[in-house]
Amino acid sequence: MPSNTNFIYYFSFICFCILCLPIALSAQEDKGTWKPLKQSQDKKEDKIIAVKKRKEHVHHRPDSIASYLKRDSIKVVSVQLEGNRITKDYIVRRELIVDKPFFMLHRDKLHETLEWEAHKIFNTQLFTHVDAYYKEIEANEFEVIFVLKERFYLFPLPIMEPADRNLNEWVRNHNLDFRRIHYGFNLRHQNMRGRKENLRMRLQLGFTQRFDLSYAVPYINRKRTLGLEVSASYAQNKTINYKTLRDSLIFLRSDEVLLSRFNTGVGLHYRGQFFDQHYWNVAYNDRNIADTIAYLNEDYFGRGQTRQRFFSLGYSYAYRKHDNNNYPLKGNELRLQVRKDGLGIYDDINMLTVNTFFSNFAPLSKRFYASNALITKMSFAEEQPYFNLQGIGYGRDVIRGFELNVIESQHHFISKNTLAFKAIDTDVQLKSPWGVIPKQFTKMPIAVFPKVYLDMGYAQNNNSLVDNRLANTWLVGVGAGVDIVTYYDVVIRLEYTANNHGMHGFYFDMRSSF
Repeated sequence: MPSNTNFIYYFSFICFCILCLPIALSAQEDKGTWKPLKQSQDKKEDKIIAVKKRKEHVHHRPDSIASYLKRDSIKVVSVQLEGNRITKDYIVRRELIVDKPFFMLHRDKLHETLEWEAHKIFNTQLFTHVDAYYKEIEANEFEVIFVLKERFYLFPLPIMEPADRNLNEWVRNHNLDFRRIHYGFNLRHQNMRGRKENLRMRLQLGFTQRFDLSYAVPYINRKRTLGLEVSASYAQNKTINYKTLRDSLIFLRSDEVLLSRFNTGVGLHYRGQFFDQHYWNVAYNDRNIADTIAYLNEDYFGRGQTRQRFFSLGYSYAYRKHDNNNYPLKGNELRLQVRKDGLGIYDDINMLTVNTFFSNFAPLSKRFYASNALITKMSFAEEQPYFNLQGIGYGRDVIRGFELNVIESQHHFISKNTLAFKAIDTDVQLKSPWGVIPKQFTKMPIAVFPKVYLDMGYAQNNNSLVDNRLANTWLVGVGAGVDIVTYYDVVIRLEYTANNHGMHGFYFDMRSSF
């Protein structure tokens, strides 16, 4: 296994390269073609996204269609931004279609268009509130103003979280074992220099000792279509799961390091349009296990190996057009991920994995909403090591009602279906005596959604499954619960679910199910 000295060598070089990137990229700084604007004096508080008129004009519908189209074709002649004290204008204007030269639209589409413009700005995750206003300054000529409230961008936060796949597994399978806690320090500097650059550093101890460092810049060219990301990570564990028994992970604890992992990579993303993005990355991975793990499970890395090294090449495509990245109620999303592990430099692994995700969010009425998602995974390898065999139960590839289980598979699909009712949607104004609470946190949106849901899926495993019974069977979960949505991407889920294998219970999570 890599020594601590090797670890220091790895990161001395990588940290230097990553931390020097902002200086190297400062040559790409946009001089700005937009004049700074005076801050708004309007103290009126609005909801997260609001589109409002400032001046109304009454227009009569012409008799002929040609006349109707001609007279009701309007132009946005001015777009102003207020409240972006840190964020550069061009970062916001990159999201806007109404800011393009010669952009025209029909009068009846103005409200809907500005609503989507506000959603696009909000989904940059740079602002807590986005309000859009418009007024007609001349006949068929409009002025638009976006009033923004910036997020808190610097997060020097302590880490205190369970190491398990979800909170339910930690509580019910491991009895709140505090030895399975991650603790440490997590620094996130979002929107560095007001250019939407992200610097992240994680120093973690406890169950997993880990150090991560990454830097991402959204635009490295003048057209603002190409972005760059570099990252590196090192982690080690003295307790790991080495096999799956009765559809649950079996762990081994030791005084020595049982598993260490190092990876570093660079990625390039292309965003030519508003709603879609392409991403390519290449990475190097180096993993080591103790001889004990290879003895207990010779398939852990395959063929009794204690080291797994490989280069990987990945491509992903994402199309996102919905109203809120945090908790969508309207729109849809499509994601495709293709990854090839093993490029012929090492022969430790040779595997191709394809993942797809499609979701649709539809308002059925003013308060009722339906959401559906379809998730698939296909992996191809002559020999697929246990460590690389991740099926249903990891990340968000979870069927509600099976949170406590891991269903290992080469291929699987999941269908998630939810009907929700918006019971509460309000803003809570928090008082901040002596300025203790930062102003970015003083206005807290809260939405409450009671819901019912039905999930189903199937996990195909071609290996011998003597001690696991959930693979190669239909999996169905049905239940009811409530989602509580608030600021900074927090979703609290309280659910009661029963499944078709006779298990039922109360489940809790702090992330969206999609």
